[in-house]
Amino acid sequence: MLIEKHTDYYDHLKKKNCEYFSSLWLLCSELMKELPPLSDAFYLDAIKHGGANLNSESQMTSYLGYFGKFYEFLHSYPYDILPYEFFENEKINIVDYDCGMAIWTMLYKHFSILSDYTQWVNNVTLIEPSELLLKRAALHTSVFCPEASIRTVNKKLDDLTQDDIDCDDSIPTLHIFSDVLERTDFELEKLARLLNNSLKGVNYFICVQLYFGDYQKDTRVGRFASFFTREKSFGSIPLRDMGLAYGDYPVLLGTRCNYTVFTVGEDDKG
Repeated sequence: MLIEKHTDYYDHLKKKNCEYFSSLWLLCSELMKELPPLSDAFYLDAIKHGGANLNSESQMTSYLGYFGKFYEFLHSYPYDILPYEFFENEKINIVDYDCGMAIWTMLYKHFSILSDYTQWVNNVTLIEPSELLLKRAALHTSVFCPEASIRTVNKKLDDLTQDDIDCDDSIPTLHIFSDVLERTDFELEKLARLLNNSLKGVNYFICVQLYFGDYQKDTRVGRFASFFTREKSFGSIPLRDMGLAYGDYPVLLGTRCNYTVFTVGEDDKG
């Protein structure tokens, strides 16, 4: 497993009780005060492209310090529309695709704790082409899901095989896609076929996307979901609520956030 160890960030994180995501971003917001400043344009490019331009430990820390409050603001909307029976499962597995720093895996734990759900995370598979980001994702996951077995897959989406998708007949799997499916640097149909051939048991998909007004990209999430099911839950953060975020993040003015949730497969109870 690839994981970040023995860095300044590692030392700070191990000393901090980060049961909640808010604790993590507050820590990063303090640490970033001592780091080289980054421009608003840099942060905007980072959030548009899943952190692909983050190429140092300090930039990753600054990104969470800068956008941490925004992610905490977003977190409850998509997880709130997961079917209630998902949270009735005692155990789940997670596969986080192009996970970056595993922000939405951390937000899942943040949401479940705030909602008083007691759920054991059995296994987390983190898929990310950047080794730097993947190591930090594993570190974050080890803190937020200390009970879980963590598997790191250092690959691009087009390079995945069935062996990389870890599902279980008896344990439901949560598949997380955050700011991934609108990108055009991979074959959407190829990924959907791979997953269709790899899924076992019950699978819950949560797809969260920030939209910047590009129609061709904005329709890709719906196309992806249509490969699996006609039944899906769709939501969009109301513009009134997004307006609250614009006050803290004028760089995101005009951005929309949509989310899609759907379920695939059956357990032994049907």
